[in-house]
Amino acid sequence: MPFMISLSESFTLKGSDSPVIATVGTDVILPCQLSPRTNAKEMEVRWHSSETPGLTHHYVNGHDAPQKQNPHYRGRTELFKEELPNGNVSLLLKKVQVADGGSYVCFIVNKLNYLEGLVELKVGAVGTGPTISVHRSQDQAVTLTCSSEGWYPEPAILWADRHGQRQNSTMSSVKDVQGLHNIQSHVAVKDESQVLVCQLQSNFWDQTRQSELQLSSKAILFQRVCLDLTG
Repeated sequence: MPFMISLSESFTLKGSDSPVIATVGTDVILPCQLSPRTNAKEMEVRWHSSETPGLTHHYVNGHDAPQKQNPHYRGRTELFKEELPNGNVSLLLKKVQVADGGSYVCFIVNKLNYLEGLVELKVGAVGTGPTISVHRSQDQAVTLTCSSEGWYPEPAILWADRHGQRQNSTMSSVKDVQGLHNIQSHVAVKDESQVLVCQLQSNFWDQTRQSELQLSSKAILFQRVCLDLTG
């Protein structure tokens, strides 16, 4: 629920009742509205994140004031200046990053009084369609490796045969410079004449991406990748 402080009994500043969801790399609007609609053009507006020190955005004396803005947000934030006369102090956050997730507070300051509203931002990313590679050791043991990149949060992963029987596997996850998870999972093949499926499930987006590989005792017959399946 949004946290609100009143300038008087008749004024409130409201953020968002529910979390705002954003995909990594896209732009998102963090809503914040003065009610009743009152001209905020001459007020001071401050946005800040509970996760990142300093200001996310600062507007004062009719202009943006980047001096106290955290460099993490530099060049990525804007107010809707044409909407300030309507009391709309929502923030446009561009090219969303993993590190942007968290709670945001917008402040309106007018003389000795102020209002604040709360917005929660949740950030996620669905990774690439998984690819399966085959490795055969010197003793002829076969291992399949399922690889996928660009997930946040980390997805669940499982291997199964054509009958849905789960296969024992191991998984490793490494974060890239953007904080996204690159996934690898390995399964040992006991029967070389079967179909195995590698499935990655994002609980954040309720989406599944999977790839299946049909094996024979002599060769790989084909690989099929399925993307953007709803959970």
